[in-house]
Amino acid sequence: MDMSPMELFFALQNILLLDPSVNELGFLLDVHDGNELPTPLSKYYYLHSHALGITYQCLPALANYSQDLLLKLSHNLHNAESNIHKNVVEILIQATRTLLIINADNYTAWNIRKKMILRGLLSAEQEIKFLDLLFTKHTKSGEAWAHRTWIFYQILNLKALNKLQFSTTIQHEIIACQKAAERYPKNYYSWTYRLRVIKHPSVNLGILRDELSVMCNWIEKNISDNSGFYYTFNVLKELS
Repeated sequence: MDMSPMELFFALQNILLLDPSVNELGFLLDVHDGNELPTPLSKYYYLHSHALGITYQCLPALANYSQDLLLKLSHNLHNAESNIHKNVVEILIQATRTLLIINADNYTAWNIRKKMILRGLLSAEQEIKFLDLLFTKHTKSGEAWAHRTWIFYQILNLKALNKLQFSTTIQHEIIACQKAAERYPKNYYSWTYRLRVIKHPSVNLGILRDELSVMCNWIEKNISDNSGFYYTFNVLKELS
């Protein structure tokens, strides 16, 4: 490769910085026509209409370099009272993000990001946006869905949301689950998370009725999706 692991790593961060509207991830054997990136980036990354592709050949170098950064810098989070330089914070965010793009079941990376959220170094809203992007590639990652559950309760239990903010949050999560189910049918993780969302004590009857209507249409088109049927059954139970 004519780019070092460090160059590949920072190139990826610059792509995500220059196009904050990236809304789809994928891995590629090779780049395709229509690439919006210049050479030499276009040999390893593909960007078109806010869809980002990463070639398989650079994944090992990205993973190893990102893991090395974590080993060198994650100790800064051990002392909850110590101040961390903003450059270290940024590198930790970027390194964990890169590792999770490659493997969304990286428990260590999620744990580091939890610590950063608890310390106010990374916002829960930013993390939801990142998870939305991550699920376009890793729709069935159990660790990613577990992390989203943790984030969901952080937002609802620790923030004073008004009715509109609460409703918007619930609807966003339901839509995220719907997209995940469409990308990967019979997705146990997304249906289980969706059930947790609608079982929140503050979810009102209006949201539940809307969900029942949506699910009646869904099961007509997806009659073999047992997880969807079980979810619909639980919506009916919540309404009874």
